[in-house]
Amino acid sequence: MIPTTAKLGLVPGWAVLWLFFLVAVGIFARRVVFLIRLVKLGRAENRFDNIPERLKRVLIYVFGQRRLLDEPLVGIPHVLIFYGFLVSSSWAVRISLLVLPPRRPNEISWVFWARWVWRWVEASSPCARNFVNL
Repeated sequence: MIPTTAKLGLVPGWAVLWLFFLVAVGIFARRVVFLIRLVKLGRAENRFDNIPERLKRVLIYVFGQRRLLDEPLVGIPHVLIFYGFLVSSSWAVRISLLVLPPRRPNEISWVFWARWVWRWVEASSPCARNFVNL
């Protein structure tokens, strides 16, 4: 059964799919409006005042996962999943870049750049080729 050609009584399947789609868009839009109003309730803050300290904190707490390692029972598995996700995401980006054709015949292809990026990843991380065999 193909949903777009099927009928539910007298209603065609494509109409039901459009109805579900429009309801989902409506729910999404309502939630976005709610979240924007919620954010506007907060007070303004200068987030560009101490950039070096903020970057240091991002490196320590986001990429270093420092607070999670305070509780090793849940922290270590979380860190492994986090870095595994980063490796698999980089692999997905590489594959996406490989399939993009150049816009013009004389333009350098994304494949060229993807190969150089991947060579840099392999050079900077010796274990990268163990995670992704390409």
